[in-house]
Amino acid sequence: MIINNIEQDKNQSWFKENQLNLFYSKIYYCKIERYQSVDAELKEALKDVEWGRKDSWGKTHFLSDPTFKENFIEEKNLKIFKQEIEYHVGQYAKLHGKALKKFAKNYDIIESWGAKFEPGDYAHVHNHGYADIAGVYYYKRPTSKNRHCGNIFYTAPGPEYNANPLYSPMARASWYFPEGTLVLFPGFLPHGVETNETEQDRISISFNIRLKR
Repeated sequence: MIINNIEQDKNQSWFKENQLNLFYSKIYYCKIERYQSVDAELKEALKDVEWGRKDSWGKTHFLSDPTFKENFIEEKNLKIFKQEIEYHVGQYAKLHGKALKKFAKNYDIIESWGAKFEPGDYAHVHNHGYADIAGVYYYKRPTSKNRHCGNIFYTAPGPEYNANPLYSPMARASWYFPEGTLVLFPGFLPHGVETNETEQDRISISFNIRLKR
């Protein structure tokens, strides 16, 4: 038997129960090393933001630019944050067997924005299918033992999971990531944000990356 052009051990018994995890998505997360410096950089960049809602979405959450014409990271010249993104995008690429060299030569941050979730705010399920990598950095995270804190959640990229009783329990998963965490995932993966049921704001910086072919 040959998988990915590599011949498997001919002595292995193919009557033995085996399994292959095929066509899965990788979600990468890490508390960045210089999160204190990045937080200081973001504090300065966020202090003059005029938060607004995108009217067509309803009362979901606030954005630094509801028109999405602004590239927050580039326009605010967030040098330290960009360096951290560069390193971790390189690590994420390695998980897929791809090596990246220099920031400017390998990918572009095609758009980025700040998102603020006040108490009661949430985000609809959506994806960034035009982006090779989607990312989010948690600048401010509420905490609560008894209430939902605006966790990010992911859903299966196709309806087949929900229609199949064997896979429907795996069609949705959510995580709590603390402040200082950077999360990277494929842009095509559907995701959203659960309702912030705390009395504190949740603030994050999101961005989309396109690899240069």
